[in-house]
Amino acid sequence: MTSTDEDLGQVPAEGDPARERGPRLAPRIAAWVLIVSWVSSAFAVVAFGERESSVDDLMAAIAGGEVTEVTVAGGLEDHWRGSAPIQLRWREHGIRYVAEAIQVRGPKAHHRPTSSGGWVEVRSDQRPRFRGEVEDFLTRGGGEIDIDRSEDWHRSGHFTGSWGWEIPEWLSGWGLLNWVLTLVVLVSGAQPWRATRWAWFWLIGAGWMIVAPLYLLIGGPTGLARPVAPSNRLTGGWAFLISLLVGSVAQTIAINTFH
Repeated sequence: MTSTDEDLGQVPAEGDPARERGPRLAPRIAAWVLIVSWVSSAFAVVAFGERESSVDDLMAAIAGGEVTEVTVAGGLEDHWRGSAPIQLRWREHGIRYVAEAIQVRGPKAHHRPTSSGGWVEVRSDQRPRFRGEVEDFLTRGGGEIDIDRSEDWHRSGHFTGSWGWEIPEWLSGWGLLNWVLTLVVLVSGAQPWRATRWAWFWLIGAGWMIVAPLYLLIGGPTGLARPVAPSNRLTGGWAFLISLLVGSVAQTIAINTFH
């Protein structure tokens, strides 16, 4: 049997700062830790994630001197003929991009010319086909690149899609954990500011990567930005309607960020 502070007569008296600070300190610390975790995961998306792009965008960046190194996975081995999928990865302005194409060697099939020279053929899977060697094709519009061969085909199951980004599964799990813990704070904490619990729930569900940290910051858990009239709060019904718009806008922002 364990002894508690109450058993020992050590419960702080009513009005004692220690009593008022105790119950509020842990939720505030948890909120700040979650905010740091959300911000860190956002940086991790940029550091470890990849944005889907196109071969045309890559060739334009090479011609403009913005890209000088391309990592290639897949494709045809030397002296092989036929066709094979190929994945191209590169960095531009600090962001990693990925594009897929089909490399072809052998008799020409139906094809169309491109503005950069050479030709591509677009099939039902929307992956362009190019003939010859990767470096020769990518530099037809000008520029020089270094080719780095890799066996790592990221879309083999290690990456998952999220709002225009391809991110590692561990990073997707990190975001899910942040989301769940934020909901725990919402459900178990004091009445939130600016919106009811249901209202915050709908808003967080619609744009979780943006709204969840916002809730933690100004929704009451951190104690920052206390509203002048705490009783004036957004209700769940209105929040549900707003969430339909917020979800669309948040997704559009995320998809077009750094593009």
